[in-house]
Amino acid sequence: MQISKLLQDEPVASKNLECYRERGYTNEDLLPKPQEKRTMSALNFCTLWMQSVHNIPNYAAVGAFLLMGYSPIYVMIGIMLGAILTAIVMVANGVVGSKYGIPFSMHLRATYGKAGAQLPGFLRGVVAAICWYGIQTYIGAKALEILVGKICPEFLTFGNKIPFVGSHIPI
Repeated sequence: MQISKLLQDEPVASKNLECYRERGYTNEDLLPKPQEKRTMSALNFCTLWMQSVHNIPNYAAVGAFLLMGYSPIYVMIGIMLGAILTAIVMVANGVVGSKYGIPFSMHLRATYGKAGAQLPGFLRGVVAAICWYGIQTYIGAKALEILVGKICPEFLTFGNKIPFVGSHIPI
């Protein structure tokens, strides 16, 4: 049975879920969700978008642009255009999931096949886990170091330091 036949505009029925299970999709998280189990509201989508726009690395980028001499107006225009572009990409990425109740990994499988979905899924994981969360963790750790250093200045000179990527780690 074709995925296109399974993904019709009709509500997800238990018979369609059985078709997925027969094809080897045993993980309940991959199966389409019926309309009554889709609990995302417009407020949830708005907060998801706001989270992607308002975060410490974006604020650090604004500060860096201002330090480089860009006008505050141009920085705000650039940030607003980036936020709008982010919203467009998020909406385009979520249309299939919202319409049919399937997760992103299932959408990848329908588009590229089971084997072909491995690469986009891996790249998504690399960007999210290594790049984005790594940047946020580093900036959060530096902010925590500054806060602890203000409360207890001895912390900044505590023990030996190991040079690591242009920074020093107190041990």
